[in-house]
Amino acid sequence: MVSLAAEGTGSAPIAMREPTASFFEALSGIHKDAFAALDEEGWSGSSIEDLYNHEGVSFFIAAIGDAPKAFAIVRAVAGEAELLTIATNPQAQNKGLSVVILNKIIAHLKRGRIDRLFLEVRSDNAPALGLYKKAGFKNMGVRKNYYKTRAGVLFDACTLVKNIR
Repeated sequence: MVSLAAEGTGSAPIAMREPTASFFEALSGIHKDAFAALDEEGWSGSSIEDLYNHEGVSFFIAAIGDAPKAFAIVRAVAGEAELLTIATNPQAQNKGLSVVILNKIIAHLKRGRIDRLFLEVRSDNAPALGLYKKAGFKNMGVRKNYYKTRAGVLFDACTLVKNIR
């Protein structure tokens, strides 16, 4: 697990911390709320907890006060890493939390001698695509009809990569 230092953006301090058992349902709520806008199912607390117990997986959680507001999960294997998810509570969006988390992830991966960070993002998720472009990710390709909404609509996934070193 990753030990994270305190950060601040704007007027509210952001405390970066490791997850505890009490956070998994809160993280699930954040994920479900964040992805509801895309008509997608969010991850369950048990799914998130299961990832927590896998080797090579790191959690990055931004909390304002004691309440988690955003998080990301990264898996690193053999010199490469994948951003499995990043989600921000809709009421906390546009406050820089995802930028703070993404910067912490990149710094952590540099220390861990990771060469590249991969991710997939739905092709119509403009805010996420903007975040990743600003962070220096490059387009590697497209997975056709990869994401499926609750209504059954299919969307392509953009596969992105960032060279860390």
